Amino acid sequence: MHWSVKKILGLPVAATDGRIGEIYDIYFEDSNWRVRYFVVDTGGWLHGRRVLISPHCAGKPDWTSPELPVALTMKRVENSPRYETEQPISRQYETELAGYYTWPEPLFYAPGAAMEIPPAVAFPVDRSLRASVVERTPGPHLRSVRDTLGYAIHAADGDIGHAEDFIVDDDSWNIEKIVIDTRVWLPGKRVAISSQASKKIRWLDQAIYVGVSRREIENAPKFDESEPVNPKAEIHWYDYEGREKDPVLR
Repeated sequence: MHWSVKKILGLPVAATDGRIGEIYDIYFEDSNWRVRYFVVDTGGWLHGRRVLISPHCAGKPDWTSPELPVALTMKRVENSPRYETEQPISRQYETELAGYYTWPEPLFYAPGAAMEIPPAVAFPVDRSLRASVVERTPGPHLRSVRDTLGYAIHAADGDIGHAEDFIVDDDSWNIEKIVIDTRVWLPGKRVAISSQASKKIRWLDQAIYVGVSRREIENAPKFDESEPVNPKAEIHWYDYEGREKDPVLR
């Protein structure tokens, strides 16, 4: 099913033997919008420590409770490699974390590939040194959902609004849709476009650049947040974006 990330933020996280905290943030890969980690604030249980939990051990959210179940014990989480929130998430740390939990190791970008350093994941650096640091810094392109919400949306031919929300699939844990608030140009209208329309995310500009025109976004169906994102709605978007219909639902 598809859910608003705003509803996932703050969701309690339940280990097999008790609650371990609440989802404070979500880190996703900006190349494919796949959720890499839930950032869980453990509150008073571990004295405010935050831990990273992979979707590999997460079940489907229970929206009746509500909570996110994870196939871990509280003790296992407590003894996990410590995550330093003010430091970059390095390859070494991710490898150590994956080894501890026996998660699949994440795929990394080739050494030397240029990348931006998202502010929630990386250490602060002097702007004058940023270019050289960016080229030398290893690690994946991780973005913080909390920081990316509110980013400006730059269409192929100009600004069109801001990122109001994201829609995530709890089967794949991919962010499927970017919900755009276009009220500056189209009063009261929200639309949802595929995250695959995103070309790049620049945290220096606090902007998401998408490969569709303002007119295409303006002509898109209105997004109703009170309605679930269902297969029929998905077909409408698949059609609109030029992708083939699901033959089962034609």
